[in-house]
Amino acid sequence: MYMSKVEMLDVRMRCWLLLVVLLCGTGGCSAPHLKQEPTEQGIVAQTNTPDSLLYAGVFDARAECEDAAVVYQEFLHVWLGEEQAAPYLEYVANTEEPFCTPDLSVKDSYKRLVNYLCAQACVQLQHENISQALQHVQRALELNPYFIPAQLLQAEVVAAQGDTSGALVQIERIYAANPHLNRLHLRMNALHMEQQDYTSAAQDLQRYLYVQPDAEAVLLQLGRIQAQQEHFADAIKTLQTLIDLAPNEPLAYFELGQVLRQRHEFRRALDLYKTAAQTLEHGVQEFEYLQAELLLEQHEYPAAAEVLRSSLAREESVPLRLLYGYALLQMEQYAAAIPELRSAAEALEFNSMAWLWLGTAFERQRQWYDAIATFQQVDEGDPRTVALFHLAGLYHVVGRNQEAIAALDELLDLGVSDPLMYKQLSYLHILEQNNPAAVTALEHGLEQHQDSVELKNHLGLLYAMLGNYTQALKYMEQVAQQRPDDVEALNNLAFLYAETEQNLEYALTLAQAALESESRAEFHDTLGWVYVKLGRYSEAHEQLRLAHAMQPQNAQILEHLGDMYMAMGKKAQAKEEYLKALELQPNNKYLQQKANLNFTER
Repeated sequence: MYMSKVEMLDVRMRCWLLLVVLLCGTGGCSAPHLKQEPTEQGIVAQTNTPDSLLYAGVFDARAECEDAAVVYQEFLHVWLGEEQAAPYLEYVANTEEPFCTPDLSVKDSYKRLVNYLCAQACVQLQHENISQALQHVQRALELNPYFIPAQLLQAEVVAAQGDTSGALVQIERIYAANPHLNRLHLRMNALHMEQQDYTSAAQDLQRYLYVQPDAEAVLLQLGRIQAQQEHFADAIKTLQTLIDLAPNEPLAYFELGQVLRQRHEFRRALDLYKTAAQTLEHGVQEFEYLQAELLLEQHEYPAAAEVLRSSLAREESVPLRLLYGYALLQMEQYAAAIPELRSAAEALEFNSMAWLWLGTAFERQRQWYDAIATFQQVDEGDPRTVALFHLAGLYHVVGRNQEAIAALDELLDLGVSDPLMYKQLSYLHILEQNNPAAVTALEHGLEQHQDSVELKNHLGLLYAMLGNYTQALKYMEQVAQQRPDDVEALNNLAFLYAETEQNLEYALTLAQAALESESRAEFHDTLGWVYVKLGRYSEAHEQLRLAHAMQPQNAQILEHLGDMYMAMGKKAQAKEEYLKALELQPNNKYLQQKANLNFTER
């Protein structure tokens, strides 16, 4: 039979295409060149290639096709909304014939194929197979470059590749050509949020609301973004609009309350929470909790307790009972707070704050051992550090100083560093007669807090107590330099100069300055002691007698009087003062030595 050149070429092309399919596999080859004609939904492909070749290999089983159809329908709903998605859904809503098992005789087979490819792209995106998703999208766009779901999926692929800006450009282009697709603003909003471009994200939602002003979820998201940008006035207006539209939406009240609290409009926030509790059908106790929490923050403890008591009378709630116990604790009603806090702590076994508050109530009631047992339950987080501070003090109160030291050491191991803690640790070591450890604690504290005047002062006093006047002067001079108006620092430095018999004239100036500021027994004693060292006994006698009159039970003042009399050669009078001092400190070896000397009056 004779064939024309055109017919021969057609046969050759068909044979070539069959060879390519056999060699490459039907799923891996791109679609053939298409002759395209504009239609209502873009371009409908025209080709002589059998549809079965284009379908083959896209899905391996019918079940996968049906699952993909569901994913694709969800994609269309999210991106386009129900109305705009309807023209596309008619091809996939029924996964029976012809979507999953296409009928070659169906007129719209190519439209189904494009949707089919888009469905597979959705599945691949869901599984993060980006390259395969891109292949399916490209196939779909070759068949129909104007097919909107394929264009949107292409933007999704770009976003999945990490190019958020590129995805936004594509979506803007799609929207410019299809301004009726209002939901595209929501996708742009999500991408702008990823970029932390909150201004553009807010504009996306505002553009959406211009078309659909009653979109509750969008209003809520816009209010949140405006609050995040600290555009509080706009956020309040947006969220109030939402409340007007949906008076039974708890999140609207919650978000508006948060904004008002950020603006320190506490009374207005409190009124809002009251309104929510009275209006909402569900979640009433949550807003009563917020009322009480806000009242507690404002130190309005009785009002908070009343809100919580009323709420608990209607319905039991462990969080509200815990807050009620805390309110009673702040009102210093410790006996009433203990059962409330105990009940909440036992119900909330792993709530550290419940045990911490309960331990505090026991401590305020002077129930030391109950407090210790309770604070020991707090074993994690920031409440643990607070509990350890309490435990250190409580262990000391009950005479368990070693355990108090262990509690403070644990705080150090946790990285807590506070000058007061080092002072307490040093004091406990002194009580345990471990003076080297006491010194070490203060020195370690100064390594962490080099400018701490308190630590320098305590370390100077400790060195003075241990008789190391060189180190004592080193720190006390620093204290006086940092605090030139601190009369105690001036007095301590003057006393050390007198003890070491150096800088006596300067010591006199310091002691006089301290005494001019305030008349105290220790200041008179220091000035008198400086006068003794200067040999000005008359003035020394006057100051030391004044000091003794103010503190007659102070052994050091009596000792200084004895030393003064000794320096004056009045040994009998000196012995009399030493004996008086020894009565107050019978175990003082130095006083014993002074009092037992064989005094003879010159």
